[in-house]
Amino acid sequence: MKPARLRVSLLLLVTLATLFHLVVGSLFWQAVGIAALALYLLTLAGKLTRMAKGLLLVAGIVSLLALWRSPNPSQLLFEASGRFAFFATFVVALSMLRLPAYRSRLVRRCGQSMLLQPPSRRYPILSLGSALFGIILNIGVLNLFAAMIEKSNTLGAAQGRAWVREARQRRMMLALLRGFSLAPLISPMGIGVAVVLSSLPQVTWLALAPYILGAAVLIFLAGWAVDFLTGPHPPANKALVAAPSLRPLAQFSVLLLGIVALVFSLAWLLELRLPIAALLGAPTGALVWLAWQRRRLGFGGLPAAVSAVHRQLPWLLSPSAC
Repeated sequence: MKPARLRVSLLLLVTLATLFHLVVGSLFWQAVGIAALALYLLTLAGKLTRMAKGLLLVAGIVSLLALWRSPNPSQLLFEASGRFAFFATFVVALSMLRLPAYRSRLVRRCGQSMLLQPPSRRYPILSLGSALFGIILNIGVLNLFAAMIEKSNTLGAAQGRAWVREARQRRMMLALLRGFSLAPLISPMGIGVAVVLSSLPQVTWLALAPYILGAAVLIFLAGWAVDFLTGPHPPANKALVAAPSLRPLAQFSVLLLGIVALVFSLAWLLELRLPIAALLGAPTGALVWLAWQRRRLGFGGLPAAVSAVHRQLPWLLSPSAC
């Protein structure tokens, strides 16, 4: 078996074993997930960057200190390893949504529509759009939108004014980064929400929502105000060009709401905690989305979607992609 396929198989075993443990409550499957994750990390020994190795070293030293001070180090190590497997499973489950997103014409139309808005509307639309896309694409939204910004922000679009081009580049990149920072707050499937809800079982997402959504609104408004005040505000282009329709962004928002509704429905129907429901809902939503894409192209719907996922898993779950 090729190393890439072996790593994918181990990650899938971690995901399935952890899901089975979370739904059924089997300590045996939790141990299987932990063992598979340890083997997966061993296969990455020669592929980690210097920074990653340094972080692992610091984490190992802190872990040894915690175990040394614990009255029951074996139980603490098992629980911590189980939590590690849970977050690995969370990343794998959400990564599944990236495959249909990268293949989607709707995603590309949304990006072009947001980037070609008038300057007065560009910051809020690009910031909100990158936050919405960050829910599905995670950090991949930075690569996708940054490339779109480079392609669309030409000297010709700035009427030959280099300083306008540079200002647009700076403002759009700041809007992209600030919007992306909102994704962990506004998404019930975000890793930040998962950390809080898994650490505090008595807390629900509905109880957190007023605080995290309120914080997101304040961050968004502060970023918008800074963008407006720092400018610059070049004279408007005299040639009136109609702004692109925001209909693709509205369609994407409906799609995103459908995936989030699926997660909440699974949490309610199966009586699961929201992070566990997200582990089930994200891959299910990704398969349905990809099957719809394949069916529209005449490739057979769900069977073709499963085949595409099988082929693309080594790329999707590679360390550089995650």
